[in-house]
Amino acid sequence: AVYLGVFVLIGVAGWQRAQRTGLTGARAIDFLIVGGIGAVLGARIYYLLLHLERLHTPADAWFSSDGGTGSWGAYLGIAIAFAAFAAVRRIPLWPWLDLVASLQPAGEALGRWACWLAGDDFGRATTVPWAIRFPPGSFAWQAQVAEHLIPPNAPASLPVHPFQLYLVANALMLAFIITAFWHRTRNRPGFTLAVLLVAYGASRFGWEFLRDPAAGGARTGLSSSQWMCLACLIAGGVLLVLRRAVKQAPPLAAASVA
Repeated sequence: AVYLGVFVLIGVAGWQRAQRTGLTGARAIDFLIVGGIGAVLGARIYYLLLHLERLHTPADAWFSSDGGTGSWGAYLGIAIAFAAFAAVRRIPLWPWLDLVASLQPAGEALGRWACWLAGDDFGRATTVPWAIRFPPGSFAWQAQVAEHLIPPNAPASLPVHPFQLYLVANALMLAFIITAFWHRTRNRPGFTLAVLLVAYGASRFGWEFLRDPAAGGARTGLSSSQWMCLACLIAGGVLLVLRRAVKQAPPLAAASVA
């Protein structure tokens, strides 16, 4: 229900921004549907690639509602779906990628709040004053019991970093920055996406050191999310260089941003 709410809210915001900046509102709905499908498929496929043992289960269980997902896969799925749709319809891709990039941090903040409510993506055990404990049966509690850090009758998990809230705060910060940047440079296709890739990769990389290994953090070296952060940094840097050579597009509507 939470993820459906995120989809609807981001869809409405995207439609409003498209209407107020000269992009077609009806086309925004098309991209919303295509992007939603790409996000669902990409998130699950990415999760399955990270957990290849799941491929040994029956094929009809690969996309069941009780399976895991991966936000990185959702982002890749949206990008691929947008590119395919734009190619088939022969419409410019960069303005739409910039538009969705301007909304990504807000979607991230809402999605990570859902992670907080579900108790997944929890942080490492810590003694910081703002550490939190999860109740019996939670993902953190189960992981710590499995690793013999707490007994099976423990009333709560060990104190852990509120990692989900760290990512919520990070996403809210980026939401203000990227929205302001998109408002000023949306007539330069690709720039908003490039800045988001650099800012998101750089800011999230450090936070990932506080994610528990049982929740996707690294036991040694770098986690898969940190490698993806590095990929974002490289891709964003290359895109910035390439898009600087592109002439500024004709002005879009001058109305204020939603």
